[in-house]
Amino acid sequence: MVVSDVVMRGLHARPLVDALRAVRTDVPIVFVSGYLDGRFSHQELAEMGLEILAKPIDLPRLCTVLQKALASRAPA
Repeated sequence: MVVSDVVMRGLHARPLVDALRAVRTDVPIVFVSGYLDGRFSHQELAEMGLEILAKPIDLPRLCTVLQKALASRAPA
């Protein structure tokens, strides 16, 4: 599983997703962000099959999202 911020210096969400899925198609990916910086909308991330959590992160919500991401991954 990969948990990453959407906005990173020198790397954006889409290239990261593409690189991760090139190595392992079933890797669960969850993004967190305080803001999307205009690069992606929540809908675009959902269309890529990704979940986004708003900061500050609520621990019960984080647990739910992580469990969902692990349960939804394709069998290896």
